Amino acid sequence: MVIRPHLKTLVCPCKDCRKRHEKCHGSCDQYKNWDAEQKKLKAEMWKERKSEHEADERKKAAVRNYIRRKKQR
Repeated sequence: MVIRPHLKTLVCPCKDCRKRHEKCHGSCDQYKNWDAEQKKLKAEMWKERKSEHEADERKKAAVRNYIRRKKQR
């Protein structure tokens, strides 16, 4: 089984943090590093999925065009 990297670090470092207070995300270096890593992993995940979805969209467009041409006959 392949564990995707974005699933490994899903839990925010703020969980169970004793220094946590309201609006601390702007000043917490640990959170900033975690957030940057999450954004990078999310971008990679969407890049992988984009190619899959593009192929599906091309197939759907081909089917629509085939049906449209068939109706025009």
